[in-house]
Amino acid sequence: MYKPEEMDGTPALATIRLRNKYKDYWHDKSDWYWFWRLFQEFCELFGVLIGFHKDPMKWELMQIAAICLNWMYKHEAEKSRRGLVNK
Repeated sequence: MYKPEEMDGTPALATIRLRNKYKDYWHDKSDWYWFWRLFQEFCELFGVLIGFHKDPMKWELMQIAAICLNWMYKHEAEKSRRGLVNK
């Protein structure tokens, strides 16, 4: 849910804060689930661009970036558990 105060600061800082807020979400979910959630945010961004979605573009981009970061961290954690670090 969009909260204007979560966009305070630079885009990078606000995105990292958002990433950290949701870092423990969805780790038990499949890659298809992650893809679907990312796709939903892309669709919302598209909605912003054509004037059908009310949230700011910066917010949608932050959500996309935070999901991507958390998805990468999830994969790194899974590789670590399997002993495949940095592969």
